[in-house]
Amino acid sequence: MISQKRIKDLGKSLNINITESHSFDRTDISHYYYIFNEYKLKGFIEAHSFDDSI
Repeated sequence: MISQKRIKDLGKSLNINITESHSFDRTDISHYYYIFNEYKLKGFIEAHSFDDSI
């Protein structure tokens, strides 16, 4: 999974973005619940729960 974040808006012509690459690790499932809820609150995810298959 790749996620992008804007960390600072420096005016009309310059933004700083961070791109992160994530690999699934079953031992850290709480991290993925957190990311899911964060993206759901922002409207990026439409699934009703983390366990939805779609």
